[in-house]
Amino acid sequence: MASGPLRPHRGGTAPLSFAQTLQGEGLFGESLAESDRLSKHFRKRLGLVRGVQLRRRMNAALADLVAEHRIIARVLKTLEHWAGSVARRGADARSELQGFTDFFSRFADEHHHDKEERVLFEVMIEHGVPREEGPLGMMFREHEQCRASTRQLVELAHQHHPWSDADRGALCAAASNYSKLLLLHMSKEDEFLYPMVTRQLPPVLQRVAQEFSRFKTHETGEDEYRRLLLLAESLVARHGPRAPGRP
Repeated sequence: MASGPLRPHRGGTAPLSFAQTLQGEGLFGESLAESDRLSKHFRKRLGLVRGVQLRRRMNAALADLVAEHRIIARVLKTLEHWAGSVARRGADARSELQGFTDFFSRFADEHHHDKEERVLFEVMIEHGVPREEGPLGMMFREHEQCRASTRQLVELAHQHHPWSDADRGALCAAASNYSKLLLLHMSKEDEFLYPMVTRQLPPVLQRVAQEFSRFKTHETGEDEYRRLLLLAESLVARHGPRAPGRP
């Protein structure tokens, strides 16, 4: 597929290319220190495409990404809650942490992030969005930061000696930092990147949906995908905050 500006509007005035549109928003800074400001800006600017309206405007492929974000967010919040409980109890819970790292390594990193990078982001690059800078540069970098955070948790889960108080403190810090990073990253995609793709690249969304389906079947595997969903459900049920009145 050829890259470059999208087709002109009916009025004859050529719109900005997809890349120019993203860059022109000025919302993707180079420093993660800007993250809180950016998140508030996304919510304010894009309130009209959130919630039900967002889902209505997206095609099935992008709606699936948003749904996966919701699953990941629930397990992230469960991880933070569980890590705090482990620290308070002074427990050595390496085997339980292995369940969390299995989910985040296989579902968040290898399924979700890889699917975005190898399908959606490649389509955006074909339409002129730079890989190494601007919005996609930030998305790629944040994916690598998320993978590095997962590796920190994996090291704690598989260390040979029982956890010390210092290890439990490291667990709480790693869980909190990972959760904040990934929740903010997903909010950028949900509230800005995906709606922008929906508006600017509607002709290619069917292709993206087909490639996502192929990725799920042939890269992740249908059985593995179901296993990971069940793992997420189990982690939340066992370790998530209890609702009021729940035993």
